[in-house]
Amino acid sequence: MSKVFIAHDPLEARFVKDLLERAGIAAEVQGEALFGLRPGIGNDAGSLPSVWIAKAAQLNEALQIVADYKQRKAG
Repeated sequence: MSKVFIAHDPLEARFVKDLLERAGIAAEVQGEALFGLRPGIGNDAGSLPSVWIAKAAQLNEALQIVADYKQRKAG
């Protein structure tokens, strides 16, 4: 498993997961449950939801999709 994205909230994580899956890359969101606990555990990256992929062979493609998303978002 490779982490390809750390989201600001579960909705953004699900959106990026969907972008990857539409490109044929199986992805999953981890850490959604911790997001609701953030006031008690802090706001570090470990408490934010993240998007992971299983196939190492798809890592570069997934990272490019994430980079494109971030660029459009900053846009």
